[in-house]
Amino acid sequence: MVKIAVVTKDGERISSHFGTAPFYHVFSVEDNRIVGKEVREKPYNPDPRHTHSGGQRGGGQHGRGRFSAHDKYEPVRDCQVLIAGGMGENAYRIAQALGIEVLLTGGKIQDAVEKYLAGKLESDSRRIH
Repeated sequence: MVKIAVVTKDGERISSHFGTAPFYHVFSVEDNRIVGKEVREKPYNPDPRHTHSGGQRGGGQHGRGRFSAHDKYEPVRDCQVLIAGGMGENAYRIAQALGIEVLLTGGKIQDAVEKYLAGKLESDSRRIH
């Protein structure tokens, strides 16, 4: 089984910024078919001016607390793939170190997952900031 996590704010579209998205939509895939889907909350920082260092100001569902980039991956440590609209270089490197394949793209969640399963989802490294 493969698990694909997609960061989102609204449940429909891929969030343009990994750090400020409050949710992961996680798809369970067997034999190249989606067999399950769940929503997981993620530690996040709702302030788009946050820093990209290890500790970030703000964060949490209500704008409280401090979350490191490592904390943001805790809910998806069982996932092999992460789809996001963009992310900081530190977050990108941490995902890679955790063995998570990162694909950076935009659009609707369902479309991106279907493209990934068809081997047609392309990642845009210019979305690393």
